[in-house]
Amino acid sequence: MWSEMLQWRNDFGADTILQDFVYDELDKVLQYYPHGFHGVDKDGRPVYIERLGKVDPNKLLSVTTVERFVRYHVQGIEKVLTEKYPACSVAAQKHIDTMTTVLDAQGVNWMSVGKLARDVVLRIQKVDSDNYPEVISVILYKQHRI
Repeated sequence: MWSEMLQWRNDFGADTILQDFVYDELDKVLQYYPHGFHGVDKDGRPVYIERLGKVDPNKLLSVTTVERFVRYHVQGIEKVLTEKYPACSVAAQKHIDTMTTVLDAQGVNWMSVGKLARDVVLRIQKVDSDNYPEVISVILYKQHRI
């Protein structure tokens, strides 16, 4: 598994993605896929929030491609590993190497999620589980009922 991850990092360019990849379409992507970091949890871990009910996959993929979105995602993880965790470790005065993720599912109709959206999620999940399994410590799902 370790050798496969190293090969993937080389093939994908993960070690240089912070310098090599520019995601010019980020402002537009955030309109159709609201997500980002918001503070830290009680243990000092960064909190990452995705507002899944506000995602518009068709509009998202009108401003970017699946490949570029996956590259942006990997670049984000690399930033967390090299910038966010060290800053959180200094602030918490202890080693921080995981994050808390909140998936806000308010407004999501899981039955109507299209194939394209599922494919994007599954591709990102595979990249994460195969190459960054240690990054996420806690996942919280938030779904509102009416």
